[in-house]
Amino acid sequence: MINIGFRKFGHVSEYTILAMLLWRALRQGPTLRARLSILFVATLLGCAAFAAGDEFHQSFVPSRTPSPMDVLIDICGALAGLAICWLFARRKRVVATP
Repeated sequence: MINIGFRKFGHVSEYTILAMLLWRALRQGPTLRARLSILFVATLLGCAAFAAGDEFHQSFVPSRTPSPMDVLIDICGALAGLAICWLFARRKRVVATP
């Protein structure tokens, strides 16, 4: 049980970091800079696609088994990273506007 817990925590932490980095990369684009909601959805879809692609890849590796539950866990990790980014972005906007 401890091994499974650590592995699932690994999924969550990896996708938290991926979402934060993808948010940062997409934030620099001219169309996504203005709308936080579009940036949020684009980042979430990117992370979900990457998670699904990773599980699809695992179906071809004999020692690994793909799991739809892992995709959901990955998406939860991405949501955690996006929540952190969203809070910092909202905080920055509140501080910047008098």
